[in-house]
Amino acid sequence: MTQLVDRHDEVRELSALADAGRPKLALLYGRRRVGKTFLLTNIWPAERALYFTASATTPEQNRRHLVGSDRVHPRPAYSASLSPSTAVAGSRA
Repeated sequence: MTQLVDRHDEVRELSALADAGRPKLALLYGRRRVGKTFLLTNIWPAERALYFTASATTPEQNRRHLVGSDRVHPRPAYSASLSPSTAVAGSRA
């Protein structure tokens, strides 16, 4: 795992969700450029998590993208050019 700085509480909470033994949902949001995507992609194993980034559109458009689009990725590549968004990640048991 990549070294994370000052993320002990977040790592503990996200690890507990992943190890819960049943599916869970985590909603991670916050200011731009603070490491939300990086944290998720470096804490959870790719085979046990689903990652979706909502766009700044309508809730209906985001639901459509989540349910049936190529915008759902098992593990995104970290990108410094992400637009402001909300990351939704679910742990698969």
